[in-house]
Amino acid sequence: MLETYYDNLAGLITVLSHPADSELVAAFDFVWWKALRLNERLATMLKVIP
Repeated sequence: MLETYYDNLAGLITVLSHPADSELVAAFDFVWWKALRLNERLATMLKVIP
């Protein structure tokens, strides 16, 4: 699961970097911030970050 998440993270970053209409940008922002929190949580759970 973790490997799939990191494999798809680059694609998510690419998609989020393109401008779009305001509703789409808001949806992508929501996904982006959720992904960052998930990333931090997974790193903490795996003790990657002290």
